[in-house]
Amino acid sequence: MKILKAIGAFFARIWRWIKETAWVQPLLIVGAIFAIIFAIPSFSKWLGSLGVGQENYYAAYKLSLEGELMYDIDKEKALTASHADKITESIAKNSNFEDKEDFSYADYTEDVGEYGMKYFLVFVKEDCSVCTEIQEAFKTLHDNWGKNTSLNSFVPAETTVNGVKQDLPFRIHTIFTDEESSTDDNYADETNAFKRYLDNHLDFFEEAGSRLTELTPYKANKNVSKTNYEYFTKADKTNFAVPTIMLVDYTDEAMQLTRYGSNIKGRQGISEVLFGVDGSSRFEKASVLMDMWNHQNGSSDNPFSSNYRKA
Repeated sequence: MKILKAIGAFFARIWRWIKETAWVQPLLIVGAIFAIIFAIPSFSKWLGSLGVGQENYYAAYKLSLEGELMYDIDKEKALTASHADKITESIAKNSNFEDKEDFSYADYTEDVGEYGMKYFLVFVKEDCSVCTEIQEAFKTLHDNWGKNTSLNSFVPAETTVNGVKQDLPFRIHTIFTDEESSTDDNYADETNAFKRYLDNHLDFFEEAGSRLTELTPYKANKNVSKTNYEYFTKADKTNFAVPTIMLVDYTDEAMQLTRYGSNIKGRQGISEVLFGVDGSSRFEKASVLMDMWNHQNGSSDNPFSSNYRKA
């Protein structure tokens, strides 16, 4: 008890000294301000770990790289696979890269229903101002989905799935290229989970990238540089563009789609890719994303359509 009283008396004397010594008080105030300033980054990081902050919308639809793809010795089956691996393998499995004209909905696997018949897959990272700007456009498109107003028109084109006309919901999935994995420390080289993800899916990016580069009208209609397409096709670990926005489409319209005079049908699966979104406002950017979603509608004012005519 005496010890506690002695400790209390000690702090009481310090507090009286502070109150009676006027010049100390401004120093304490300044010190407190600096302490708050220096604490902000740590506080922000803590909030980010809870899903709070500017990346919250993307984080809500995140497919983690944790639990990355690992094969057994003979590579006949995967021992483990992350959620990011699983959606990528789903797209590769259900995309008609070989343009089989007899491909039908019976060939689709159950995971198409898990991820959606049509959706955006977006590669982002936290320290990315362009990602943050486009995030607002995605939120705007999501919030206004199906609405036609004087300010905007975010109505999806009519779609058919397995012969049945239906309104598809807005769907988005995200992969964070700067996500840290619990297995990162197992590698001596300066690698991370996303770079290993790219290595595991080289065939997918090569097949998808070569088709997107040659057969999607947007690249030609907007005179887009081929550089990012090349990085995408090569799954370039150093230069892979962020953001990268993919549209995956398994609807009847995508299956029947032909482009640039090609008579080969079967463009379902990964159908479009963007490495940025034009527009000076979130509404303008959201309109571009709406055009991307409606890529198969044949409209003359849709740059994702082969019928596009420049104004």
